[in-house]
Amino acid sequence: MIEGHLQDFLKRIQIQTDMKKKSELIVWGCSVYFPFQRACIFSYSPFSSTIEGIYLVEKEQISTLESIKTDVHSIPPIYQAVTQNTPLFINSHETQTAFPEQIIHEYNLTSVIVIPITILNVSTGFLLLDGFDGSTELLHQVISQLSK
Repeated sequence: MIEGHLQDFLKRIQIQTDMKKKSELIVWGCSVYFPFQRACIFSYSPFSSTIEGIYLVEKEQISTLESIKTDVHSIPPIYQAVTQNTPLFINSHETQTAFPEQIIHEYNLTSVIVIPITILNVSTGFLLLDGFDGSTELLHQVISQLSK
């Protein structure tokens, strides 16, 4: 039954022409359909190596993330995911050393999955899902599906 709802939701995203609304739908959908407590969407410029926060959804509340703007090289796992166009899971222990301390404390980061958003095989952004609250088996299924 959830697959039907998910397919309907994906169609809503696909037909949405307003990029702001499309971004909101994408990040909101991640918070609903994936076993994470928080979902964020970021833009990424391969030319300037800059990442910028756009939206955050937590506890069904959507807010902007305009305060986050940084060089992608300062966060190696995100750099790896966007340059290789591959989803990447970072467990809570690795997160503590891979992300800037300010972001870890401000957002209380735990386990994270980074999902690149690509156009013609070029990353233009990514989703960051945080606070995994499912089984290890479910996590492997999610990553496997995202890697297809």
